Amino acid sequence: MEEESLQSVAFSEQNKYTHGAPHLSHASVRKQSEKILQTAIASLHKDGRTQTALEVGAGDGTYTEFLKGYKLNVTVTEISEYSVKLLSERFKDDPSVEVIFDSDGTWPKHSNESFDLLVCMSVLHHIPDYVEYLSWAFNLVEEGGAFVSWADPLWYPRRSKINMAVDRGAYFTWRISQGDYIQGLKTRLRRMRGHYDEALVEDMSEYHVVRSGVDEEAIRHLALEFFDHVKVEKYWSTQGRQLQRIGDRAGLVSTFGIVASGRKAH
Repeated sequence: MEEESLQSVAFSEQNKYTHGAPHLSHASVRKQSEKILQTAIASLHKDGRTQTALEVGAGDGTYTEFLKGYKLNVTVTEISEYSVKLLSERFKDDPSVEVIFDSDGTWPKHSNESFDLLVCMSVLHHIPDYVEYLSWAFNLVEEGGAFVSWADPLWYPRRSKINMAVDRGAYFTWRISQGDYIQGLKTRLRRMRGHYDEALVEDMSEYHVVRSGVDEEAIRHLALEFFDHVKVEKYWSTQGRQLQRIGDRAGLVSTFGIVASGRKAH
């Protein structure tokens, strides 16, 4: 099965977008994500015109609605056919939202459009070469514009063994409650052996598992080439509600977001 088809299956009607998504299901994480978006929006130049956003991988439109609340015109791109249909139906009567089916994930590379704000919410870990993708997308950001990413797992090699063990333990505690133990066991055994089946959505839709997380420092360094100000926000994120609360109180980290502002002249 082709890469884009696997992503489409991963976010199909049978695999609901909010299932296992801490940035949508936990109030504390959701509040953090909205705060970082507000910071980016506040940094944009107020020149009297309607500002624009490119939201990559909009999913069910949760953050699209948030951006609309700040009077931005939003262009959303999706690799999932199901999400495109959902978004098109949700915003069919709203001229401030444009939905684009980006079947192969290269729309930013070929587009001549420009935007004030680039938004990637829980997206980069699904993209095989996220650094190259961002180099395309950053070229679409207007001078003075901003970039926000959120809900990507920290780069595994920079994390301690204890940190990784706690993170994995929290995940498995949640995973046990989800059923389908045979598939879960098979997936885990493949990951322990370092073997991934490119025909299976559970192996290929979450590229961070294949590549040891997402390299937040590589993204930060790239962003500094394009933006004057770049900040990495590290935080705790896991699927189980009680485990999320425990991690928040303990000050654990497993996940990151980035806010960049002051797009340089180009």
